[in-house]
Amino acid sequence: MLTFSGCVGFTCAIGFVIAESIPFFNDLLSLIGALLATLICIQLEAYMWMWDNWREARTTRWKLLMLMNVSFFVAGTFIMITGTWGAVKTIHNNLRDGNTTSPFSCADNSGN
Repeated sequence: MLTFSGCVGFTCAIGFVIAESIPFFNDLLSLIGALLATLICIQLEAYMWMWDNWREARTTRWKLLMLMNVSFFVAGTFIMITGTWGAVKTIHNNLRDGNTTSPFSCADNSGN
């Protein structure tokens, strides 16, 4: 129990230091989410299905499923590119306009 509590406390402390030391942490999270979420949640599954079923018989059902998975892959690529562009643009605009706080400040960062 002591080891578990120590690991949880250490992880929370490291998370706090990282979150407080990066002045645009919310924007950084949106950038990471745009880059990785669609890749992991949409594109990877579609690609794995296509890889596993590539040599199956070319029935109508197979063609429809392949079309669906190709559509998911293309949509995931589009979402990843536009989401990344939007996140980078937001970070750039916030840094340019000075809408970031300083590290470890007590300023209101609620976005209101």
